[in-house]
Formats: sequence, C-alpha cells, structure tokens
Amino acid sequence: MTIDLLLRELGRRIGLPDLDFGPGGEVRLEIDGLAVDLTRGPGGEELLVSALAGELPAGDEAGAALRLLAANALFSQTDGATLGVPAGSSAVVLARELAAGSLDAAALETVLDRFTATALAVPALLRAQPMADRPAAHEDFLNMTRV
Repeated sequence: MTIDLLLRELGRRIGLPDLDFGPGGEVRLEIDGLAVDLTRGPGGEELLVSALAGELPAGDEAGAALRLLAANALFSQTDGATLGVPAGSSAVVLARELAAGSLDAAALETVLDRFTATALAVPALLRAQPMADRPAAHEDFLNMTRV
C-alpha cells in the first residue's frame, strides 16, 4: 500500500475522509489532546510519526536526560519510538519511523494509539525523582542495558 493510500484509509477509519498530506508532506492529528505529526519520509514510502512529548525540567536537565536514555535503552519505555532533545532546546520529542508498505490502516491506527500513550507518559518520566537523589541510580541504568 502506498503511503498516500495508507493515510487516506486511516482517515476513513477515524472519521476524516479527506485526510491527506499537505504540500510539505506533513499532516497533524490531535489524538487524546496530543498533536501528532505524520511526515512523508524522503524516500516517499516511510512515515515519520513525531510529537512534542514534554520539556526538560529546569534544574534537573542532566537527570532527565539520563532518564530519557534509560527509557530509550532497548526501547524499554518507548514501544519502538525514540526520545530526543533537539540541539539548543529543552523540548523532548518522541519519534518513530515506519515503513508504509508493512502497514494497513488498522495497524497504523494501533501504532498511533500506542505512540500517543507513550508520549503522554513522558511528562511523568521527566518529573520522576532526580537521578542524583535515587540510591544507585547509575546501577538502574546499567542493569537496563546489560544483555
């Protein structure tokens, strides 16, 4: 299925029959109050799903960054997506690239629901107890990454 057909089929499933990419290859959906951007990838058959998931908390940027790294480790808390902080920003973005050819509209709807749930959980992760205040915080991280 082409990425354009996939998006149109998704639109029909969710009650937006005219859903289509804009001139820049992007479309924004609001899912459970979260703005979720869908962007056509450079190859034309990839779909990048992204959302602003939160902000690094002032005064605990380093601790929050460590919690983001731990969440990203082996996708332990991101369900296949990746958390990142753009250079020079405190914004936390959740992103996931999908191969459109491997999905149908029902599967994409499920992925978007799970993606949204993951993004909505990020603020609690960012507000978690600062790593420096947790006993053996570095051990938690190391244990998550050991194979």
